[in-house]
Amino acid sequence: PPVKPAPEALWRAAERMGTPASGCVMVGDFVYDLVGARRAGMRAVLVQRPGAEWKHWADASFDRLADFVEYLKEPVPLLPWEYRSLQGRDGLDELARCALSIPASCDNLLAVSMYYAAKGVLNFHVEGEGSVTAEQWSRIPGLSPAWLDMPLREALGFLLESRYPLAGLLEDTSGYSMVAVDPEEQGASH
Repeated sequence: PPVKPAPEALWRAAERMGTPASGCVMVGDFVYDLVGARRAGMRAVLVQRPGAEWKHWADASFDRLADFVEYLKEPVPLLPWEYRSLQGRDGLDELARCALSIPASCDNLLAVSMYYAAKGVLNFHVEGEGSVTAEQWSRIPGLSPAWLDMPLREALGFLLESRYPLAGLLEDTSGYSMVAVDPEEQGASH
């Protein structure tokens, strides 16, 4: 104990392999395998359940285990479930070469960043230094008060990593097309 979907067993397995949970994939055939993977911060692959109502929890689904084995012979990158709305959209590669630049003074920095991450922005750059203010904290439901006064870069990095696995913070922006947040949008609620 605890058993799936509790993440502890998956975390222990990742630790024993010397791999961070975010670098692991859980392959399973039941909803608790997929939910456990999500709770552990892992990718999830569903096998042998073509009509499952909870298939949406998986990053990829293979009707037969043999299909998954075939896929592994010549794998192609899978689009994580968090980005499913972008599938088939032109320009995903272009998004990877762009970065959103947000001033640390932006009252909505965390909320605006999460809004753009949900739209598919993959790279973020925080201009300047700062800490999470009470106003910034209040705009992200569910954040513990322990986040107050946390360095902005640290807080944003954690939020992005926990929700959008392809998104991240850039220190060095060379080689990226930079897009600035519209000052009008900084005060908007998302």
